[in-house]
Amino acid sequence: MKYLFTSFMLLLFIFVKAQVIVTVNAGSVMKTLTGKENGVNLDYLMDGTFIAPNTPTTTATALKSINAKILRYPGGEKSDNYLFSAAPWTSSSPRMSLKDPVAHWPTGDNQFVDVASADKLCRDVVLDFDEFMSMCTTVGASPLIVVAYDAIYSTASAIKPTKAELITHAAEWVRYANITKGYNVKYWMLGNESWNLPDYNGTTTPAQYALDVVDFASAMKAIDPSIKIVVNGRAGWWQTLLQSPALPYIDILGFSNYPIWQYTGGYEYYRTNNVDLVPETQAAINDINNYAPVGDRARLMVMPTEYNSIDWSGYWPNDNNVGHALCNFQMFGDLIVKPKVESACMWNTRWVDNLTVNQSIYDALDKDGNLNANGTVMGVWGSALEKTMISAVSGNNFVRSYASYDAVTQKLNIILLNKDNTPKTINLAISNYVSSYNGAKWQFSGTGVADQFPTYSMVDTIMNAASLSGLVIPANSVTILKLHEPTLLLPLIFKSFTASKIPEGVALNWRATELPQFSHYEIEKSVDGISFATLRKISRSNNSSGTYSFIDGGYNAGEPVYYRLKLVDVDAVNTYSEIVYVEPQATKLKFAVVVSPNPVSTNVAFKITSPASTSAVITITDRTGLVLLKMNARLTAGSNNLSLPATLTLSGGIYILHVAAEKMEGSATFIK
Repeated sequence: MKYLFTSFMLLLFIFVKAQVIVTVNAGSVMKTLTGKENGVNLDYLMDGTFIAPNTPTTTATALKSINAKILRYPGGEKSDNYLFSAAPWTSSSPRMSLKDPVAHWPTGDNQFVDVASADKLCRDVVLDFDEFMSMCTTVGASPLIVVAYDAIYSTASAIKPTKAELITHAAEWVRYANITKGYNVKYWMLGNESWNLPDYNGTTTPAQYALDVVDFASAMKAIDPSIKIVVNGRAGWWQTLLQSPALPYIDILGFSNYPIWQYTGGYEYYRTNNVDLVPETQAAINDINNYAPVGDRARLMVMPTEYNSIDWSGYWPNDNNVGHALCNFQMFGDLIVKPKVESACMWNTRWVDNLTVNQSIYDALDKDGNLNANGTVMGVWGSALEKTMISAVSGNNFVRSYASYDAVTQKLNIILLNKDNTPKTINLAISNYVSSYNGAKWQFSGTGVADQFPTYSMVDTIMNAASLSGLVIPANSVTILKLHEPTLLLPLIFKSFTASKIPEGVALNWRATELPQFSHYEIEKSVDGISFATLRKISRSNNSSGTYSFIDGGYNAGEPVYYRLKLVDVDAVNTYSEIVYVEPQATKLKFAVVVSPNPVSTNVAFKITSPASTSAVITITDRTGLVLLKMNARLTAGSNNLSLPATLTLSGGIYILHVAAEKMEGSATFIK
C-alpha cells in the first residue's frame, strides 16, 4: 500500500509539474494604453498606385484589418531623401532632397522618380502626403511624419540641401498639414537613424544633433505649438540630448529596436534561450530616469519607430514564417507593457522588391494585399488590446503571458505565446475579475515554425471558468482567451465565415458547431458597414458538418458590400458574427488553364498561368454542374504545374476544371 501511495504521489507531482502556471491579476495594472500602440512603417514608394492597380486587397483595407493605429510616413531611412513639396507649399508634390541620381537612391530610380526633372520629382505612382492622410482616415490611424534631416550631412555628393532649406521644409510641412489642411498631425520625427552611414543619407554626432533639434523644433513649434517632437538616436546618444538645450523641445525618444543578432540555429536559438528583445528600448527608458531632470521625466516617452525580428547577421534565415512571427509577437508584447512606450512601429508594409520576392520578412503585406505571417500577428495584437495591460505571469520560459483588460466593459484578453515545439497544459489562475464569465478561444498557428501561411481564427467557445480547466495550447502558437461577462455568450462555435465573389453573385459560406439553445441564422447585408438589412433567414440544419452556403444573386459588382450573420437562440436573444467585406468588382484577370495530356488517362495534370501570386480554389465538375472536388492552391505569378489528387476517381466523360481567385478566374474542359 505504501508503494502504491508513493507511486500515486509521484505521478501527481509529475502531472502538476508538467503544467504551466499562469497567474493573471486584473487588479494589477502595468500600463494604461495610449490606444496607439500598434504601429507600422509605410513605404511611400510601394504603397501608392505603383502596386495598387493589381492589388485585390487595398493597403488601407489590410492595415485596418490589423487595427494599425500609427502609420509612419514616408518610411524609415528613405525619409531623409524626401521632400513633401516645394514653395509655395500649396499642394503635395513629393521630390528628392538629394538630387544626385548617381550618388543617392531612389533619386536615380526611374520607377519612382522622374530622373530627367531638375528637382527630381516623384512619379504619380508614389504615395504623396495627401494620399497618405486619406489612408490614415480610412484606417483610423494617427500619422507619424519623419522630416528630412540627415541629408545636410551626406558625404556621398556635393549636391545636397542646406540646413536652412530643410528647416524651412519642415516648418512649411507643419503649416501645410495643420494650418492649411487641418490634418492635426501630432507626431513629427526629426530624421531617421542619424548615427547611420555618412555616405548614404548622412550622419552626425549627438552633440550636433542636439543643436539642430533646437533649430528645427523651434521653427516647427512656432507654426503649431501643440505638436510632439520625436528625436531619433540610439544607446549612447540620450545622455547628451537630455542634458542639452534641446530638452524643452523633446517629447519622445525614437529609435530602431532590432535585437536579433547571430541567432545560431535560427528559431532554435530563440526557442531555447530566454532572450531579451527590448534592450534598445530599456536603455532609452533608463537614460530618461538617469539623465533627464526630475521635472521632465514624467512627460518624456519612448517610441521604437522600427522593430522586426530580422537577423541582420544572417544566422537566422530571414523567412517570413511562423517562427519569426512568434518572435515578433513577443517583441511587441514585451514593448507595450512598458509604461514609457508610446507606440511601436513594425518595419514595414512592403520593401521595394515586394513584387518579386514572396513572403519577405521585410513585408507585412504581399503584393496582393494579403497579410504575411508578421502582418497576421500584428492583427492578433490589434484584436487583443483593451484599455490597460495587467499583470500576467508565466512559470515557464517557453510560455510568454500577457493580459489586456477594460475594467468598464469587463473584457479581459489573456494572451499565451507557446514558443516550444510541444503543446503546453496551462493551469490558469485569474484574480480580481468577475467570477462568472464566458468568451471565445482564438489561435494563431501554422503547420510548424517554417509555415509561411499561418492562420488566426476562433477555435472554441468558453462556456464558463470550468472550460479553462486543463487548457492545452498548441506548439509554436499564440492563444487568445477573450473573456467577458456572460451576457455575450454565442449560441454556437464559429469555425469560419467567408464571402467571395462568383459569377452568380456573392457566395457566403460558414461553418459552426451549434449549441442546443441555437435557433436560426439571419443573413444581413449592408453597403456601408453600418446600416444592415435582413437578406434571408436560414434555419439550423442539424447536419453533422455544420456547413452552410448561400448565394446573394443581388450583388451589385460596382459597390462594396458587407455581410454579417444574426445568431438567434431559442429565447430570441440575438448576437452577431464578425462582418465580412466584399470589395467592388474590378476587371477580372484571366488564368490560363491547360490540361495536358487531354484526354487524360489516370493522373490529371494541368498548368495554371497566373497574372499574380494568389490563393485560388480549384473545382472539378461534371457536365451537369455537380461538384466532384474542391481544393485550395497557392499560385505564384507565372506557370504553376499541378495535378489532381490520386484519390479522385473519375469515370469516362467530360469534365470542367475551374480556377477562381479574387479578381481572377479561368477554366478548361477535359475528357477522361
